[in-house]
This record gives sequence, C-alpha cells and structure tokens, in this order.
Amino acid sequence: MANVSLVGFGRIGRDLFRQTLGDTDINIVSISDTADKANLIYLLKYDSIYGKLDAEIEESETGIVVNGKENRQVDHLTRNPSGQMPTLELDNGNFVSEITVICDYLDEQQGYTDLMGKTSEARAETRMWTRRIDLQIVEPLTNGFRFSEGHDFFKDRLRLIPQAADDLKTLAQERITWLDEQIKDKEFICGDRFSLADIMFYRLFRFIFK
Repeated sequence: MANVSLVGFGRIGRDLFRQTLGDTDINIVSISDTADKANLIYLLKYDSIYGKLDAEIEESETGIVVNGKENRQVDHLTRNPSGQMPTLELDNGNFVSEITVICDYLDEQQGYTDLMGKTSEARAETRMWTRRIDLQIVEPLTNGFRFSEGHDFFKDRLRLIPQAADDLKTLAQERITWLDEQIKDKEFICGDRFSLADIMFYRLFRFIFK
C-alpha cells in the first residue's frame, strides 16, 4: 500500500481524497492546509460536482477525522516524529523527510538531472540557492504568517511568537528584494536551468497570493 500525504486541500486535493477513500492500494496518512477546519469539512462533505460525500467527518484537535481515521496518526508519527510532510519510505525500509533531502535523493536515483544539477558544481549551486531561499525567505515569511494570520489555526500545534510576526515579514521582504537584484539578468535562479530553487520560490509565492 502506498502512503500518501496531501499538501493543500483545495479542489484538487479534496477530489483526490474522495477518489482514494476506501482504496486498498492508497492510504492518505496526512493532510496539510491552513484553512479553517470547519470550512474544510463542509467543502469535503458537500461538493458542487461530486455531491455529498458518504462518510463520517468530524473535527479533532489535530485536524479532521474521516471514517475514524485521524490526521497525524501514530503510524505517521513513527515514520516522521515531527508529524509533518513530506516523508519518503526508502527501499531499505527507512524513512527520510524534508523536501530538499527527498528531492536530492530522488534526483540521485535518476542519475542526476537539472532539478539538482548534473555536475558537482551545478548541484552545489542548486543547494546554495535552495538553502538561501529556504532559510532567508521561506522560513521567516512562513513563521510571520503562522504568528499572525494563521495564529488561530496553529495555536494548538506550534509554539507561536505573535510579537515577532511583523519583523519576520520585514526580514523576508528585504531578502526578496535582495534576491530580485541577484537574478534580474537570469532566466532562472540558477542561470539557464530550471531547478529546485525555482520550485521552492514559486511555491512560496503561490502560498502568498493564494
């Protein structure tokens, strides 16, 4: 059975969840979304295209429970103690988490592509820009959101520092301005190749302007 995590529970995520509900080959182990839980439950239960979902759905402290299956179950916490996504099961039965690590591993399994870089120099460049974007922009901006607009959603999941929200957002904006200057003459962040750094930055802006 394939264990799958859904990052985002919009129209596509909910439709995928419906299609896999009861599937013996696919097990949805966790769902991540910043929307209000009650609203997510309603949208999952009543769909304008698929109609009413024939399932028992209720709210819990960790998210939503569908037919008795709760988010962040013990099995998933065993795979990834942080309870977050994504988590990849390796052929030897071990598990690795964190998106950069997983992408690096999968790219190496394919003999290396432009995603991470086909040469040692290109891979070093990708890791450098990915780390800069993650630590200097994604991290402060995400926490700035969690500590302010997302406070009610995350208050029972994470330790929040509301007084730091504005400063974190300012730091992220300063680094976005710096990044814009660094890449102004480039087609992509790593020059002429599309890489993980571009995906990470694009994902951030999809989140901001969602």
